[in-house]
Amino acid sequence: MYSAYVGVAPLGASLTDDQAAQLRQHEHRTPIVATDADLAGRVAAERDYWILSPHGHDPRRAALPDGTDPADLLVSGRADVLTKALQNATPLADQLVDERFAHLPANEAAIEALRVIAATPP
Repeated sequence: MYSAYVGVAPLGASLTDDQAAQLRQHEHRTPIVATDADLAGRVAAERDYWILSPHGHDPRRAALPDGTDPADLLVSGRADVLTKALQNATPLADQLVDERFAHLPANEAAIEALRVIAATPP
């Protein structure tokens, strides 16, 4: 069976700068961040954005069902759910901008959104 995706699991809970640099060898592929579907996963996804973007990556974000993670979906025989989430991944920068406007006062959200946009590769 052919897979359009290659999984990379950083050791521990955090992607490293060295790993982000190594991903540049696959510049024809866009990283998709598929962290756990909870608050810790959203925090990790944002951290990954700030690690990946300086290396020229414009990562996408896979939205997984609440309370799941990629490994659980595979082990429980729900690979189709993971595949669909990967296929429907949206720009992580867009999610970060939306979160700022949803949770911060407008003027602060605008400044923080500009930081995200400025870090996005051209």
